[in-house]
Amino acid sequence: MTTLYIGRLKVPWYYPQVTFNPMPAKIAAITNAQNAVVTTVAAHGFISGMDVQLFVNSSYGMEINNKTCIITVIDNFNFSTGLNTLQLSAFAIPAKTQEFPAQVVPFSGLNFTGVVYNTYEQLATPGNP
Repeated sequence: MTTLYIGRLKVPWYYPQVTFNPMPAKIAAITNAQNAVVTTVAAHGFISGMDVQLFVNSSYGMEINNKTCIITVIDNFNFSTGLNTLQLSAFAIPAKTQEFPAQVVPFSGLNFTGVVYNTYEQLATPGNP
């Protein structure tokens, strides 16, 4: 067994040859809304219905670190969440470079048929072929 670090998350990894598909994406913006919209720096590759976790250091203002949600994709750079951020401080990229940039990590992936599956349960379980 090896250990995989995703953001600050430490995951026991039994299948090091398997990678997340799609990969984590850096966050460019998050709206203050009933269902917050996240904008990524580059095309995210996510699909609607995926489970994701947001890693947003407190220096970004919005206190949304470690929140998980199921997303609805708007376009290649934007997706909506079920997270209500109306009462939170605005998201702002800090002037100082961050050791851990704000990012979104998928906990779902795509299998070869395009079906969404839960990556963490599928891949981090001992004895799973």
